[in-house]
Amino acid sequence: MTFKPNYYRAKKDWTKYREAVNHLIASGAAVSETQLNSFAWTIFENCTDPVCLEAALAWSKKSLEKKENPQYLDTYANILHKSGKTKEAIAIQEKAISLAAADEKADYESNLALMKKGLPTWETE
Repeated sequence: MTFKPNYYRAKKDWTKYREAVNHLIASGAAVSETQLNSFAWTIFENCTDPVCLEAALAWSKKSLEKKENPQYLDTYANILHKSGKTKEAIAIQEKAISLAAADEKADYESNLALMKKGLPTWETE
């Protein structure tokens, strides 16, 4: 089941990637929080399609159901920001910073500063 998402990621076909990940999750297969976060981060880094971003938000939110992991909160905040929900993104990013270990805070704070300025936290072309 995980073959399809990997295949479409390699092909950079983000619509098919989204469909494959959604199918994997809907199948009832065991998908870890780490996998969900990875799927969401892949869309964040590579896709601007609003449908893909909404799917990534759902995966990211699901990764946070058991525990508020700072890394997963950062992913969620970044996708929110890329989706135009910057005010909500800032609040989530601040929570990530508050939960992060001291040596992790700098990256999260850098993203927060960009969000507050309305600048992208992702690479633009």
